[in-house]
Amino acid sequence: MRNKGFRSFGRALLCLCLGLLLGAAAMIGVSFLALGEFRWETVCQEGLLPLFTGGWRDGPLALLGRAAPDVLLALGISLAWQGGMLQLGGAGLYALGAAAAMLCASLTGLPWYACLGVSALAGGLWGAVPGLMKKRLRLREALGTALTAWMAIYALQAFSGLIAWEQSPMPDLFVPALLIAGALALLAWLSVRFTVPGLDLRLLGESEKTARYAGVDTGKTAFWALCLSGLLGGAAGGLDYLLGGVHQLPDLSLALTGPGLHGLAAAALAGGHPLGAAIAAVAVKYLSLGVGAMNGAAFSPEMGEAILALILYCCAALALGRKGGRKA
Repeated sequence: MRNKGFRSFGRALLCLCLGLLLGAAAMIGVSFLALGEFRWETVCQEGLLPLFTGGWRDGPLALLGRAAPDVLLALGISLAWQGGMLQLGGAGLYALGAAAAMLCASLTGLPWYACLGVSALAGGLWGAVPGLMKKRLRLREALGTALTAWMAIYALQAFSGLIAWEQSPMPDLFVPALLIAGALALLAWLSVRFTVPGLDLRLLGESEKTARYAGVDTGKTAFWALCLSGLLGGAAGGLDYLLGGVHQLPDLSLALTGPGLHGLAAAALAGGHPLGAAIAAVAVKYLSLGVGAMNGAAFSPEMGEAILALILYCCAALALGRKGGRKA
């Protein structure tokens, strides 16, 4: 088991390094085509170093706090992954959770933890939709979660004229966000590793036939896994809003970029391991913040999403391909 863990860590590190190398090559090529040169000092001074040269509060603490929503989203995707299910609805859950937190904060004036609970509840209820479709109609979870993600984002866009999107004043939540994300990551790992429902989920991920032979109610297990995945995804959007990371109504581009892609990349890097997904989410967030901090000084900010997409592609090629016939 220990050797398996080391091999998984090595594959994740290889995926990350290979993705970074490919992304660096793409950045250099684009910079030379657009500017005729590539300024390494700009990348280091504006993108890589500020998070570690601004002091503890503006550096590592800010990074970990702002990565907390991505950690929650990666945890939700990892729980589905443990059951052999591909959760593609992270963007929709995030958008719905952010909208629920905004409405709760602006209409009721409840404290931040109540708004966070409302966003988690909204995500959990929305995550139950593909869970029911999988349990009752045997619809593949990848299709069900992708469809519900588009439905959520389109619905928010349809009612955008009725929603006055605003950022309510909130206290500094970096430390509570960090504690919440860390505690949930540890709890998710302990639950998957040492509880009966966690064993049922892992059996489902290994083989649905084996799980049924062992007496596992596969439909019920998949349903609750997708509900918990939705709950964490909704909480991710709500927490990001409360941290001040969402300033406008999420638009349709969120389905292809942003937290949905970040959470999926982190879960893929970790192979579905909850603690590994939390660590990978911090690394992915660091890349995203570094590219955003450059603000197009060396290349367009969209290149950051291209780098993450390359990392995710490397994960699919090096990690997922080794599972062979496994459902995951």
